[in-house]
Amino acid sequence: MNITRRNFVAGAGLATSIAALAGCGSGSGSSASGDKAYKIGVVQLTEHSALDAANQGFCDAVNASGLNVSIDQQNAQNDQSACQTIASKFVGDGVDLIYAIATPAAQAAAAATADIPIVGCAITDYAASGLVKDNDKPGTNVTGASDLT
Repeated sequence: MNITRRNFVAGAGLATSIAALAGCGSGSGSSASGDKAYKIGVVQLTEHSALDAANQGFCDAVNASGLNVSIDQQNAQNDQSACQTIASKFVGDGVDLIYAIATPAAQAAAAATADIPIVGCAITDYAASGLVKDNDKPGTNVTGASDLT
C-alpha cells in the first residue's frame, strides 16, 4: 500500500480528532450509538494549496466517520489577530474540538483555551512553538501532526 505524506498527515489528524471527540463524549450521557452532536471549529491561517488540502482531507475524513458533526470553517486570511478572534469565537460557541491549521492558528487557539482539545496541522515543532511542554509528553490540550521531515 502506498501512502502519500498528505494522506498520512490527514489520517493522523483524523485519528487524533476522533479520539479527542470520543473523549469529549465520555460521561456526557450520550449513548455509544453516536447520537451526540459534535461541533468542530476549523481555523486556517491563510489560503495555500497545502493548507487547503489538509483542511479538505480532515473535513472529508470527519464527514466519512459517521459521527454527527458540524464544522465551522474560518480562514484568517494571514492575519494573526484574526486567528485570535476566531479562536475566541470558537471558545464562546462551545465547540468540542478546534482543528488549527498552521502554527499561528494553533497558538491563538491554545491561548484562547486550556480545556477544549486542539488538533494542529502544518506545525513543525510543537514544543518550540510553545504549544506543548515537550513533543514526547505534551502536557497540554494540544496535539496533532508535525510537518518536520
